[in-house]
Amino acid sequence: MSTVFNIVIACAAVSLIVLGWTTGLKDQTATTGAVLGFAVVLFLILVGTRFKIVRGFGFHAESWDQKQIEAATLIERLSAMTETVSRNVALIASKLGLWDSGFSNPQLADLLATNNAILGASEVPKATRDELLGPVINRIKINYYNAGQQVVTKALDNAMRNVDGELRVAPEPERAALQAKHAALSDARQKLRDAALFQRLTQAQNLEPLIAIIRLTDFSDKQSALDTLRELDEDVRYFAVNTKLRRSIDLTYLYR
Repeated sequence: MSTVFNIVIACAAVSLIVLGWTTGLKDQTATTGAVLGFAVVLFLILVGTRFKIVRGFGFHAESWDQKQIEAATLIERLSAMTETVSRNVALIASKLGLWDSGFSNPQLADLLATNNAILGASEVPKATRDELLGPVINRIKINYYNAGQQVVTKALDNAMRNVDGELRVAPEPERAALQAKHAALSDARQKLRDAALFQRLTQAQNLEPLIAIIRLTDFSDKQSALDTLRELDEDVRYFAVNTKLRRSIDLTYLYR
């Protein structure tokens, strides 16, 4: 029993060290410190099994020889944790070194749920869990904001190209109206470059600032852009309240 336990503990500790190294490469200081601290705890448990009293992971036993059931339970917990940590390490490692290295929202949501479960099983206080997982939560929201901006950008750019095409063949009486339409689209496009736009999105935690830009601009595919934005708006509002995805979809299709 003790040999199996030592192997499981050692594997979990090594996996956490690798995870700490990869998060360190991504400059996630708070997460790196927590992960490496957790690895140290596991090594202490590995060494501490020779002593009489062991506490941790919601477990308390005075003697491994006398507490076989509790020891088996702890091994089961640590085995599950090792599998999860290994999966997360693989996920991170598969993305390192790529230009498109950002996780999709379904991947981030899975990372959020599994790590929250690990921390909860390890009796980490909720306030600490929220702090550690905050960067993941914020990144999911940012992905929605960026996706919304992409929807508006593509819609306005397509509309401007259509007007440019009409201008090339339009007779003189129609050119003034088309030029005014093109100017209005250009003004709307300029609003996306406003440095304060992202701050407004972050404060609102919804896509209303982007919806307003489309609502006030006239072009042929306006309704389609609004429908897409409103779906994304519902997604980010739902996530802001529940920290769960309303729709498990990869938003990268909007960038193609």
